[in-house]
Amino acid sequence: MNYGYETCSHGTKFFPIGLHKTAVPPNCSLGRNSKYNILYSHWHSEFELLYLSRGHCVFVIDGEEYPMSAGEVIFIPSNSLHSAYRTVNSSESVFYAIVFSKRLLGEPVDVISEKYISPVLSGELRINTVFNRKNTWHAEVIDLLIEIMSLYDYTPYDNEPSSDKHPELFIKTDKYCAEITIKASILRIWKLLISHAEKSESVRTIDRTNRERVRKAFDFINQHYSEPLTLDQIAAEVYKPRVLFSHIQGANPPKTV
Repeated sequence: MNYGYETCSHGTKFFPIGLHKTAVPPNCSLGRNSKYNILYSHWHSEFELLYLSRGHCVFVIDGEEYPMSAGEVIFIPSNSLHSAYRTVNSSESVFYAIVFSKRLLGEPVDVISEKYISPVLSGELRINTVFNRKNTWHAEVIDLLIEIMSLYDYTPYDNEPSSDKHPELFIKTDKYCAEITIKASILRIWKLLISHAEKSESVRTIDRTNRERVRKAFDFINQHYSEPLTLDQIAAEVYKPRVLFSHIQGANPPKTV
């Protein structure tokens, strides 16, 4: 299990979008830190839209908690550390993660990237996080996601209903022009997200730098998990003094991890 930067496939080089389904039965956990975990802590460079089809849970994105109910969608920004847990472990949780690269939206140097993607990556624009059907344009986002999901084949899950590896699903072979429909739907979703995004008064460079250092720490801990690590070793790895690293984590950790 990789608790850190996610390396699994999200689509292909030529069509960089993937759909992953996760089904967590009652009284089951997909993490080693809590019996209530349904999504281990990780991040990736792609954007993510996640649809919760069954259950109730709490998503944690860069330290902020977002309660979710079945039928709702959550947006996860690029390079944001995220995980999820159940408050009650007696019910099943099922969610679908649509993970896509910014390359699906536009080329690195075109006007789409400059005007509508870069401001989100830099923090100048903040996209709404949780979507539900109480809001008209939220409902449109949800319907577009469901349309995308209908174009994928769910056969791989017939024999393995629960997995912590989130294997990628494939587009149905009998759906001609499915890729065009998927990309068009993602672009329509992005237009809705950008049209209702909030402008940030200032770009919080310090916060982004701190998050990057925490991610480095996750990678270092994952690589040396079987060893008795000290906070000083971890702090040295991310080039932070011990006291400042403790402050970033928001706690007073013990001498060993």
